[in-house]
Amino acid sequence: MSQLKDFIHILSGRFNNAQQFHLLQEQGVTDFPYAEHVNTPCNNKISGLPEDFSGVFLIEESYYTINGHTNASSHLFLFTEEAHGICLTSFDLPSGCSKTNFTYESMQPVAYTALRASEKFTPAVYRLKDGVWEGGSESMFTPTLKFKLFERFTVEHSWYPETSKNVHYFNGWKANKAHKVNSKIILPVNGIFSDYSWSDAFEVSHAEACISDIEKVFDFLDGNMTSYVNLHGVLARAARAGQTRNIPCKYFDVTLYKKGTMHIRFHNEELLERFNIYCSRGKNWLPPNYGKRTYADMPQEEQAVIDSFHGNGEPASGKERYAEILAKRDYYLQAPKQDFPLLTN
Repeated sequence: MSQLKDFIHILSGRFNNAQQFHLLQEQGVTDFPYAEHVNTPCNNKISGLPEDFSGVFLIEESYYTINGHTNASSHLFLFTEEAHGICLTSFDLPSGCSKTNFTYESMQPVAYTALRASEKFTPAVYRLKDGVWEGGSESMFTPTLKFKLFERFTVEHSWYPETSKNVHYFNGWKANKAHKVNSKIILPVNGIFSDYSWSDAFEVSHAEACISDIEKVFDFLDGNMTSYVNLHGVLARAARAGQTRNIPCKYFDVTLYKKGTMHIRFHNEELLERFNIYCSRGKNWLPPNYGKRTYADMPQEEQAVIDSFHGNGEPASGKERYAEILAKRDYYLQAPKQDFPLLTN
């Protein structure tokens, strides 16, 4: 319990990015938001807490200002101390409350039994490491995130009719259902548009959460070769303008639909191919000699996989592209130099 007390003490209060904001302003960066966060424990406003309840509910009020316009977004979190660290669980706001105007001051008393944990967010775990709290979503702690994202793009939503063109199937190495991600994909997403508004404006915080999880994987594979894009600023401007189509993010353009889908069109075919190669090798869908031998030196069985993966399945159709991969093996075939860092929310 002492760790939770210390953690909440550090987390509570008012915080801003004034130093970073002014530094970037001096460097001519004008689309970086000024951010202010107000974090306030609120157990005193929740009635009927269990007698043995040791967690802490906290309201996070976030304000982002760009070019004189401020967007507000508030969240309700529960922090509990577990054996493996401090666990953060996101809760839906009390009935009738909006993310844009929910504050500690405006919060009315609410019954504990009326609160519901959010189904949209994965609980995050924070651990104390060398005197510093680090953490994030459990799925972020290992390289399996890349494979989870691959599954999300391909088989996880295969039941959804519009996602049938997300993948290109190929004859994998001793695998019947090998596949890779196409440059245009569709993902079902929920909650980006408010259920209580006819406005075309989407919820920036939810869209940012969905997109940033994808960007983190490609950041890792990209190795900072792609120019920085302020995702929050891009989404905030699009939301204010009512733009939902072809929103330019760092690695792809995004189109959002009220029916609950997000269409992604990748900019960088080479980076997407590196992602596909990484995941396909990890699943053993590519032959053992992939990246080690030239096409000519491979047995016919392995050549057939190359032709299916890099070509159209016809003999030698993948030979030329595979040669290009070998010529840039340091980019396509070399594992990232470091494991995933611990990511903070």
